[in-house]
Amino acid sequence: MIFPLILALIITIIISLFYHSKIKKFKKDISGNKSDFWLSIDEKNNFKNTHKEYSNTKDIIDNAHNRAVAAGVMKNKDGNYSAKSKIGKEVIAILDRYEEPFTDLKNKLDKVKTMPLQRWTEFNKTIKIYNFFTYLAATFSLFIAILITLFFANKIVFIGILKNELVLSIILLIIVLLFIYEQAKDRATAFTPKPPIVSHNNIDDY
Repeated sequence: MIFPLILALIITIIISLFYHSKIKKFKKDISGNKSDFWLSIDEKNNFKNTHKEYSNTKDIIDNAHNRAVAAGVMKNKDGNYSAKSKIGKEVIAILDRYEEPFTDLKNKLDKVKTMPLQRWTEFNKTIKIYNFFTYLAATFSLFIAILITLFFANKIVFIGILKNELVLSIILLIIVLLFIYEQAKDRATAFTPKPPIVSHNNIDDY
């Protein structure tokens, strides 16, 4: 059992060091406020331009619907406007032209809206993984130290522990508990607050 524990210890230390280096890269750009993972100037400008285009396209679509309603254009069973009248044909042409671009613009905005939060979440996830493997390495180190001590102090007890499946169950239980413990709390809040969802109103606040 001791050799697998040593191997597990080495692996957990390597993984822990890897994620520690990722945390250091994150921390280079962190100052402890909501601007840490906020949009860059280029991203802000792109959002504003997209939002303007989105609003204009939405107005065109809304006006087309209002025009159809005002003219009493009927809808088919599939929910689309009837093309029997001239206005109906014009409204259908407008919707065919603008509805797909409108959906694309909305998807672009939705993606940018969550961008700061996604970056923060990635940082939070990195810290959790680092903590988990660090605690795991400490656990393996403790078990190895206990086994080595028993080996020199009482070999009979040492051999008995190696043959006892309960020890393996305890190790697995500790691993599960450590994982649950790390998932239960946001760790990034100790370094920087969670950013809000981007909107047209708060985009320049940070």
